[in-house]
Amino acid sequence: MSDAVEVLEALGRDARFHTGSGDAVADELAAREVDAQIQAAIHAVARGEDPHALHALLGLTPMAALIMPAEEEEEGEGEREPEDVPRPETPPAAVRSPDLPGPLQ
Repeated sequence: MSDAVEVLEALGRDARFHTGSGDAVADELAAREVDAQIQAAIHAVARGEDPHALHALLGLTPMAALIMPAEEEEEGEGEREPEDVPRPETPPAAVRSPDLPGPLQ
């Protein structure tokens, strides 16, 4: 598998394979002695026929993730602005319980 991945990386780095004909890719794959099944799968992917064949041959599971920013809340929703937050009342004076010795705190 690592040979196939290295070949795919090399093809991806070389611009002449991006716009060239399939013949250039076929010649490169043959020169690198890539397995015939993998060559066929690469050509199928290039033609847009079967993207899953190559994954299956290489034992890969395609994964994708989408990360989007959170939507901004409209005014009046969610948390209130700091000026709208009520201030806490002054705590009552400390009271000493007659059961506990010591000064008031």
